[in-house]
Amino acid sequence: MGVVSGFILSSVIVTLAYLFGILIFLKDHEVNRCEMTYMYEYPQFVHIKLDTDHRFRKYGLYAYSEGRFTYNARNMKFTGIPILFIPGNAGSYRQVRSLASVCLRKSLDDRSGFHFDFFAVNLNNEFSGLNGALLQEQTEYVNKSVYQILELYPKTRPKNIVLFGHSMGGVIARGLLTVLDNSIVPLIITLAAPHSRPPLMLDSYMLDYYHRIRTVNKAVNSTIVSLSGGYNDYLITPFITTARYLDSLHVFSPSVPLVWLPMDHLCILWCKQLVLVIARGLFDAVDFNTKQMSHDPEFLRAVFYHHLVNNNGIKIRKSIQSSHLTQSVMFARGRSEWIENLQKQYTISLAHGVQQMQYHMLRILGDTDYRYLTIVALNVDVVEWVFACSATQLQEQRRICSDGIHLSHFTEIWPSIRYRRKLLKLDTQELKRHYTELTHVIVRLLPTSKPVVIQIDRYFEPDRKLTVKTPSWFSFQRQLLLNQTHEKSLYYEIIMPQLTHVIQVYKVYVDLIKCSSKVHHATASLKVPWGNQNTHKHFTEEDIHPFQIRLHNSRPINGVNESASLQLTLDPLCQYSVSSCPYGFFGNEDIWINTKGLLK
Repeated sequence: MGVVSGFILSSVIVTLAYLFGILIFLKDHEVNRCEMTYMYEYPQFVHIKLDTDHRFRKYGLYAYSEGRFTYNARNMKFTGIPILFIPGNAGSYRQVRSLASVCLRKSLDDRSGFHFDFFAVNLNNEFSGLNGALLQEQTEYVNKSVYQILELYPKTRPKNIVLFGHSMGGVIARGLLTVLDNSIVPLIITLAAPHSRPPLMLDSYMLDYYHRIRTVNKAVNSTIVSLSGGYNDYLITPFITTARYLDSLHVFSPSVPLVWLPMDHLCILWCKQLVLVIARGLFDAVDFNTKQMSHDPEFLRAVFYHHLVNNNGIKIRKSIQSSHLTQSVMFARGRSEWIENLQKQYTISLAHGVQQMQYHMLRILGDTDYRYLTIVALNVDVVEWVFACSATQLQEQRRICSDGIHLSHFTEIWPSIRYRRKLLKLDTQELKRHYTELTHVIVRLLPTSKPVVIQIDRYFEPDRKLTVKTPSWFSFQRQLLLNQTHEKSLYYEIIMPQLTHVIQVYKVYVDLIKCSSKVHHATASLKVPWGNQNTHKHFTEEDIHPFQIRLHNSRPINGVNESASLQLTLDPLCQYSVSSCPYGFFGNEDIWINTKGLLK
C-alpha cells in the first residue's frame, strides 16, 4: 500500500511539474515588436491556368499584382524575374503579398531597370505538416507550376526561377529539387521551414519524403537560405530549421542586422524589418548583365551573408568587387577641421550636429597596453566614416593626412534602441604591422543637423576579456561574473565555454553601479560562433530586466573551437556589474518541452 501511495505521490508531483513547465513554455516569448507591412494599392491575384488543372482541381496558380499593374497580369504579360511562393501547413497563397508588395515598391523607387514577378500556389490550405501523403502531391503540382510560369515568358524567357517557401512550403521547395532540373532554381528562400525533421512524424509518407530530400542534397546546385524566428515560434523549434545536409545559409531572425527581433510562425511572413532585408538581398542578387537572378552560388551566398549576418553598411557589390583595405581615399582640403585628442578614453558629443567637416585623429600608440581600440558612432549616417592614414602634411603647425585607407568595412551595424549605432573593434598593432607607415586612425564627420556622438575606448585586451564558468543548474543565487567595469570603459567580452547545449538557459543581470547621466544605454549580446544565432538585450534607465541567454542550436561535436561569449557595449558615463543565475528548474523543463517537440 505504501509503495502504491508513493508511486501515486511521485506521479502527481511529476505531472504537476510537467504542467507547470508547459505553462512557462506558453509564456516564454518576447513581445512582438515587428512593424506591419502594407500595400499602397489594392492587391490582386490573377488565376493562371495549367494543362493539368483537371488532375489537380483543388489547387491553383496565381500571379500577384497591385492596382494599375494588374492589367498586364490579366493579359499574361510578364517581363520580370519570376519568384514562386509556396505556402505551408494550412497556409494561404495570399501570404505572398508582404514581400511581393515591398519588392514592387522598391523596383519603382530605385528605378533599377528590372523587377520581380511574384506567383503563388494555392494548396487548398491543406495540413501538409500533419499528413505526409499530401507532400508528394503538392510537390508534383508545384513542379508543373514552375514550368508553366517559365512558359509565360515567350520572348524574354528567364533561365531560372526563385522559390520562396514558408513552413512546410520550404520543405516542398527542397523536395522540388528531387524532380526538376535544379539548375533553373538558383535560389531558395525558406521561412520557419523544418528542414532537419518534421515537427510531428505521424506517418511513413513523411519519413519517406524527408529521406528522398536527403539523398539528393550532394547534387544540389541551388543556394538555400533558411530563416527561423527563434523561440517565439511555438510551432517550429529553431534547431529543426537547419538544413544540415546542405551547404546552406541558416540564420535566426534575432541575429539579423537591422532586425534583431524574434518572431512567431506567421509574423515572420509580414514582419516589416525582416521583409525589407530579404527584399534588399533579392535585388542585390540579380546579375545586372542578364537582368536575371545570378547563377553564381558563391555570389548569392555572399549577398545574403552580407544582409543577414554581417552587414557593415557598405553596398555588397562595392565590397565584393574592390578591396577597401588597399583602396586609398583623398581627404578634402577645403573647409574642414582636424582635431587630435591624446586621451585614451573620451567621448565626442555634438548635440547640435556638425557645422563643417571634421577629422578626429586617434594616434596609433606603440604601447601594447592600449593596442586595442573600440569606437562606437551614434547617428553617423555616412557609410565611409573611419580610415587610417599617415600624418605627414603640415597645416597650421600641426600634421594632418592628405590621404588614407578605408577601415569602414570592418565596422558592424550594432543593435540599439536610441539612434543608429556603428561599432568598430580594431587591433592597432596588427594594422601597424601590415602598414608600417600609418600613424593615425581617422573618424570623419560630415556636416549634419542631427546630434552626433563618437565614443572612444583604448584598452589592454586581457583586462576586458574574461573566461567564466556558467552557474550550476541547482544554484539559486547569482554568480558574479564581473564585479565592476572600469571607468569610461566601452567594451567587455565574457567567454562562456560551458554554454554548449540548447537545454541550458541563464539569466544575465547588468546592474548599474553609478552613472553621471540619468539617461544611459548598454547592450549585451550573446555571440555564438556557430549557427548565426546571436541575440541582444538593451539595458536602459527604463529597462533593467535580465537578459535571458540560450542557444538556438547546440554546439557541433566537431569543427568549432571557439566558445559562445557575452559581449557588452557599455555607456562610458556609467559603471556596471554583471552577474548570472540559472533560469530555474522549471525554466529548463520548458526548454525540454520545446526541444522534444511534444507540443508541435
